[in-house]
Amino acid sequence: MTSEDSRKDLYQALGLQKTATPEQIKKRYRELAVKYHPDVNPSADAQNKIKLINEAYHVLGDPERRATYDAERFLNQHTTRTPHSGPTTTAKTESARPGAASTQTRAPQNPPPHREPPQAQYNGFGRVNTNPQSTRTNSATFSNDAERRKQRLNAVLDDAKLAFIGMHYVEAERLCREALSVDSRSAVAHELMGDILVRRGYPSKAMTAYSYAIQFNPANISVQNKLSRLAGVDTTRSHGPTMGMNHRQEQVANLNRFEQDRMLLAVGIVTLLLSLGILTLMYFVPGTPVLGPFSLLTPFYLVLFGLAAGILLGLYGGLKLIRQELDLKNLGGKHGLLIPALICTSLASFFLSLVIYLVLAFRQSKVSPSVLRVYGTTLMLIILSWLIYHPAGVPWPSVAMMLFSGNFLFPGLMLGWIAADWLRMGNSSLTIP
Repeated sequence: MTSEDSRKDLYQALGLQKTATPEQIKKRYRELAVKYHPDVNPSADAQNKIKLINEAYHVLGDPERRATYDAERFLNQHTTRTPHSGPTTTAKTESARPGAASTQTRAPQNPPPHREPPQAQYNGFGRVNTNPQSTRTNSATFSNDAERRKQRLNAVLDDAKLAFIGMHYVEAERLCREALSVDSRSAVAHELMGDILVRRGYPSKAMTAYSYAIQFNPANISVQNKLSRLAGVDTTRSHGPTMGMNHRQEQVANLNRFEQDRMLLAVGIVTLLLSLGILTLMYFVPGTPVLGPFSLLTPFYLVLFGLAAGILLGLYGGLKLIRQELDLKNLGGKHGLLIPALICTSLASFFLSLVIYLVLAFRQSKVSPSVLRVYGTTLMLIILSWLIYHPAGVPWPSVAMMLFSGNFLFPGLMLGWIAADWLRMGNSSLTIP
C-alpha cells in the first residue's frame, strides 16, 4: 500500500461509508462495473472511472489490504506537525528575566555552507542515493534482468495454458499467480486467471481479473465480452458494425474452444486404436526379414507406433512444450538445434542419443523430466516390440531387435510430441523463443 493510495478516498470512489460490509462492497462494485463498462458507457470519463473503481475494489475487497488502507488513512487524517521553537523564542525568554539588559543582542551567526542534495531515486522500499556513474552501470543489468523476466513469464504462461487445457485448474491458477508475480501488468495472465476462476466457480474474482486484463489491454474485445457476460450485460445487442463483428468473432472463439476439447478427445481415442492396430499387424503380419530380423514393413510399423505413443504421451502424459525442454541454448549451445540433433543421432543409435543428452543435461544441471519420460517410454516400447515381433525364420529372442528398434521408435515419439504440442497450443508451440 503506497502513500498515494492512502491519500485517495477509495470509499468515496465506490460511494460507500467506511463501515460498509464486504457484501455491500462487492454489490456496489458490480453495479459500478456495469455502469461504467465501455459497452454501456461510451463517455471519455468512463475509462478513468473504471480504473479507479477497480483499484478501490482491489483494496477494499481484500480484508488485509483494507485493514492496511484504513490504518494509513487514519494516520494521514490525525497526524499533525509540531511547531519548532527558534532563536526568537529564546531571546524573548532571556529578555524577560530580571536584570537582563534591554539592549542585549546576539552576535550574528554565519549561515551554514550550501550543499547540493545527493541525487536519489525511489525503489519501492525507500530512498536510495545514487550517482550518474552507478546509474549508467546498472542500466545494462536492468536490461538483462528485464529480458530474463520476459522469458520466465512466457515459460510460466505456457505451463499455465497447458495445465488449463488439461483441466488441472488448481495448478493452472498457481502458475498464473507465479506469472503475475513476475509481471503484474500482464494482460494475458489476468485474462487466463479470469478463465480459470470462471471454471472453478468464482465469478466475482473472475470479473476482477478480467477488469485488470482490460485495463492493461483495452483493445482486447474478447475479454470485454467475457466481463459483460459475467456482469449480466447483453452482449448480443448490436453496438454498431464493429461491435457486432467482434461479438460474432467471440462466438466463433467459444465454439472453437469447445470443438478443441472434443477434437483432443477424438484424437486420443483414434491414436489409441491405431497403436493397438499396429501391434496386431506386427504380430500377425511381420513381413519377410531382409536385414537381420527387420523386414521392409518393420521400420514403418515402429515409426507409426512411436508416433502414436508420442501423441498420447504429449496429450495425457504431462509433457511440457518440446521447444522449452529441448532448447540447446539452455544447455550451453545454439538454441533450436537439439531436437533435430537427437533425432538424427537416434537414427544411427538410440542409446547413443540418450548418452549425448544425459551428458549435456548433467553438465548444465538441467535434466528435463519430460525428456527423460520420452526416453523411458521408448525403452518400454522397445521391450514391447521385442516381445510381440516374431518374423518367420528368425530365432527368438532377437538381440538385434533390442538394439536397433529404438532407432525408429524414438524419432516417431519425438514427432508425436511435436504433433501433440501443435494440437494443444497451435502453431505458436512450434516457435523457438
